[in-house]
Amino acid sequence: MFEGLGLSNKEVELLEKLDEFVKQELETKEEQSVAHRYDHLRRVLRNALMLAQQEGMEVDYFVLCAACLLHDIDSPYERKNEHVELSARRAREIMEELKFPQDKMERVVRVIEQHSTEKPAEIVDLEAKLLFDADKLDGVGAVGVARVFLYCGQKGMSIEEAAEWYRKKMEIAAGMIQTGTGRKLMEKRAKLTLEFLEMLEKEMG
Repeated sequence: MFEGLGLSNKEVELLEKLDEFVKQELETKEEQSVAHRYDHLRRVLRNALMLAQQEGMEVDYFVLCAACLLHDIDSPYERKNEHVELSARRAREIMEELKFPQDKMERVVRVIEQHSTEKPAEIVDLEAKLLFDADKLDGVGAVGVARVFLYCGQKGMSIEEAAEWYRKKMEIAAGMIQTGTGRKLMEKRAKLTLEFLEMLEKEMG
């Protein structure tokens, strides 16, 4: 996953350690949102790398990869509105434990702080733009539908409540996409998602 990105051996080693650390931590975190576990982080990482290459962006791949793996590291399903602050704090603790370089650690935290629609921040870093789009793309399409209804079920929401919540989240995210490639993919996946929601609502009367 981290080979071929122009990273040093030390950076690859740190990212591999981080990847394993995150995987183990989220395996035992019962309060974590079911939609924001290790599988989500890995898909966001793949999305971000794809977007960076498609957009031809010259980014710090070490910072980007670390931010993708840590952006939802502490996302309790009952405290979704706080997950940016919680994840940024836990990300710092993990990076300190793994002895990340101080300058890289600060940049990773800053990128994480720019990734959410719950408490929107100005998205200025290129790595933050890629993380934002990569994260939102995992919220639409087939996987996105599955994630939303898993999360809403964990929250005890009805199907109708989940569908309404989902529409609002998609509308907000679609208006904030940062890259041209992300916008095209969002439009394509959102079309299929909205068709599914319309069918769902018709079947439910």
